Amino acid sequence: MSKDDYFKIVYIILSELYESLKQGEKVDIQAISPERICKN
Repeated sequence: MSKDDYFKIVYIILSELYESLKQGEKVDIQAISPERICKN
């Protein structure tokens, strides 16, 4: 992951939080784990 991936990481985290809240579900912490983010 390069240094300029800040916005990509923020987008992944905020997208997951938004979708979980929109559906009324708890946030799945595994969905925003470093392992998942580094795979993208």
